[in-house]
Amino acid sequence: MRTRPNPTGELGAAMRETVAAMLESGIPSAGGLATASGLSLRTLQRRLAAEGTSFSALLEDVRREQALQRLADGVGSLANLSARLGYKRQSALTRAVRRWTGRPPSRARLGNGI
Repeated sequence: MRTRPNPTGELGAAMRETVAAMLESGIPSAGGLATASGLSLRTLQRRLAAEGTSFSALLEDVRREQALQRLADGVGSLANLSARLGYKRQSALTRAVRRWTGRPPSRARLGNGI
């Protein structure tokens, strides 16, 4: 039985909030998200796929939103921000910001433009 896509993306929206909360306390995982949601990992994956998304895409969206906001606010160092967002190295955050904006993180600091 195939699940039809949910045009509202309600599960994905709710999961974004949970992923954001998980980032605050550590590194989120698909298994942890499934457990927090009361779903099996496979059920979570199927339901997210039905909405046209995945755990990886949700995590990337949450990281992008938080990184760009904190950079624009000028909050903290890049090293601290990268650790807070679960990147193993600061260079991974730098590459991600370049991918998202086409500019280095320094351009996103203190309203230097994104």
